[in-house]
Amino acid sequence: MLTVFEPLKKMEKTLRQTELRMADPSSMKDSEYQKLLDDYDQLQVAFKDHGGYQYEADIRSVLAGLHFQQFDYSSPIAALSGGQKTRLALAKLLLSKPELLVLDEPTNHLDMGTLTWLEQYLSGYPGAILIVSHDRYFLDKLSTKVVELSRNRTTTYSGNYSYYLDEKAKRYEQDLKLFEKQQGEIAKLETFIAKNIVRASTTKRAQSRRKQLEKMDKLNRPDTGEKSAVFSFSIKKQTGHDVLTVNNLEAGYKEEPVFKGLSLALNRGESVGLIGENGAGKSTLLKALTKQLTPRDGEIHYGSNVAIGYYDQEQAKLTSNKTVLHEVWMNFLQQRKRIFAGYSVNFCLVATMY
Repeated sequence: MLTVFEPLKKMEKTLRQTELRMADPSSMKDSEYQKLLDDYDQLQVAFKDHGGYQYEADIRSVLAGLHFQQFDYSSPIAALSGGQKTRLALAKLLLSKPELLVLDEPTNHLDMGTLTWLEQYLSGYPGAILIVSHDRYFLDKLSTKVVELSRNRTTTYSGNYSYYLDEKAKRYEQDLKLFEKQQGEIAKLETFIAKNIVRASTTKRAQSRRKQLEKMDKLNRPDTGEKSAVFSFSIKKQTGHDVLTVNNLEAGYKEEPVFKGLSLALNRGESVGLIGENGAGKSTLLKALTKQLTPRDGEIHYGSNVAIGYYDQEQAKLTSNKTVLHEVWMNFLQQRKRIFAGYSVNFCLVATMY
């Protein structure tokens, strides 16, 4: 966090050096000493105006707001969880106080308490803020303008997210009415032209209507909404009623356990959410349940026909130098190898590619 304030730290060092020189006025002329006093006054004012007397308090305040108040400030970043690293990067960005603050999904990995603090902090931010977020409540709290990017064009709405939804619906209704009205006018013109173009007495009027129709700026039917992909997941085998049973589980990385005495049961069809502050041990629990971390104590039992899928918040299972297609393809081949265990690798590859 201190790296954000390197210019202030340099100014502070210069102030201390100047004070040492000021303590020995006999070593210089009166004019030199007066210039030294003037320079010191100017530097001290600049130091104060840029927050020199409060930057350490600002660091402590932001770190406390993002739940780092209990941490030893000399802790290595590598020892932090994925969510804690994200919050620490956000803390450093907030302390830098840029004129334009660009936040891409800032609410990811934030618990409710931290999110509330961030909303309050940003609501009083003196600069401009550009936010990309799927959290509509967060956008409602902070946004004063919404820019919708859709079908290669942008549309701006002056208001928060709720206003955007209402205004978008109103604009759609208005555009639909204008479109339907114009379609009615076009139908009347086309009908008149078809009936009168061949009659000598009315052909001029029909030709005039045709020119009117050709010059008309025709409206497109307004879009009804964004299309979404449709897909589903199926299972190979139905599990039994008992899917997961945990008894008196204890897990951790160092001498002190992250949690202990944990017991739970998960049945087929149930969905369970883990709620807790960042660093409380949610990911540690998931790694223990998926056998990526050996528990210190307790028992974990899977039900019959249970297959585990695990999504890691840091995507540690992905190979960064592979393309998306290659990564999925290699996973597909691994599945086929298990199916064709006992056949040669060449047969497996040929069968899969076919």
